[in-house]
Amino acid sequence: MPTNSKPRKKYRPKLNLKDPVGYLIEGLQSIRSKGRILLELQVKNSSAMTSLMRGGATRRELGVLIEMSNVAEALQVGGFGAQYKEVAIQGRMALIAITDRATRVGKLVPAGPDIAALNDLMELHDAQMDVITVKDLQRAIAYATDQIARGKATRLPATGEKT
Repeated sequence: MPTNSKPRKKYRPKLNLKDPVGYLIEGLQSIRSKGRILLELQVKNSSAMTSLMRGGATRRELGVLIEMSNVAEALQVGGFGAQYKEVAIQGRMALIAITDRATRVGKLVPAGPDIAALNDLMELHDAQMDVITVKDLQRAIAYATDQIARGKATRLPATGEKT
């Protein structure tokens, strides 16, 4: 008895939307039109940056800055601010330097060039948020998640902090 020559594919359920037209329209709206959400994101990023500069940042706040960096890089790869590739790379390198220093010192403390690079990265991220749509942000998050899952993302050293 012949067997099926095709390998079995992983089951992937179809996306079932209650309002497909609403989903499409929502994806075409700019992030800027979602004022409250954008404002909360900017406050969260600024708060994490302030905590880092004061020397009282935790892993959670470092995670916020890493997420911001990942989204900014993914948007840059997607064509939003492609000319600012160096800013995204310098921001990533600053985060790596901060976590390296944290493994030695035991505290998340940035150096002067790290602060400048992260400020430039935050400025790039805010500028990107002003021009992208919801769908663009979803694509950037999916891209960043995919890069992490494939192991192509830069792994940061453990900070040695408990929180």
